[in-house]
Amino acid sequence: MDELPRHRLIICAGIRVQPACAQAMEDFQENQRRDDCRFIMSEWVDDDQYNEATLLWIVDDSEPWEAVHFAMRNGIPLLIPEDNEPMKQVCVNAGCGMFYRDAPEARTSLEFLLTNEAVRRQLGANGQAYLRQLSRASVR
Repeated sequence: MDELPRHRLIICAGIRVQPACAQAMEDFQENQRRDDCRFIMSEWVDDDQYNEATLLWIVDDSEPWEAVHFAMRNGIPLLIPEDNEPMKQVCVNAGCGMFYRDAPEARTSLEFLLTNEAVRRQLGANGQAYLRQLSRASVR
């Protein structure tokens, strides 16, 4: 019996999916194998699924700190809308992800992150290192 293909899990965090994110997801899915990736909202997943995630995508201008902290702690890179300034600052300060301006950039960023494992790993490691640095600084 053939094994089913393994899905790449993209966890989406936020209150509502912005139109640019929805368009990027739709465009992305049209040009990919249908069974390759799964997009799922963060509140619908458990810790084991989170640990299997390829990416955490903030899909609006909310500030889902718990999801972001969990992703960074577990080496999961972030994808952030540029107009979400607090999340963008985390991304920039920690070097733990990418941000985008519109639907085409979101799709390009998503494709780039999904096809470049070494970059994903480095961004995830940057997030972990940033949290360790913050933790050491707060102990002092």
